[in-house]
Amino acid sequence: MVFGPFPVYDTEFPRLLAKAISSQESGFPGKHLGSQEQILDERMNQMAAETCHVSYVSPLKNLCSKSGCGEYAAPGAPLEFDGSHRTLQGTNLLGRAASSDFPHLFEKGEFVRPVSSIPQDSKLNEKPPRVPSR
Repeated sequence: MVFGPFPVYDTEFPRLLAKAISSQESGFPGKHLGSQEQILDERMNQMAAETCHVSYVSPLKNLCSKSGCGEYAAPGAPLEFDGSHRTLQGTNLLGRAASSDFPHLFEKGEFVRPVSSIPQDSKLNEKPPRVPSR
């Protein structure tokens, strides 16, 4: 499964949210959205399907409409806490969108396995060899 690009803003997202709140101007962050992500999203979707043959999740299509992108995952919970990282609530929202787009990938035992079910490799616990100094 490949996730496409997320909305990108021309300034820091928390700053845009603060401005929207202080000015009581809903949709203010949407005026600062980048324009190249839509093109990249379409190209990645095509490559995922035609070249890689993998499922593709478009955060842009799940979070945005023609009027702009959602800013909150839940009341009082922004989608992201900086320009690159989703909040827990934002991640949960995208996870729910992915699971509704591809329910077969999220059936019990199919996609997500508990850590305890992953075989432990003793080499993973070994310390790396020490590099001699010159």
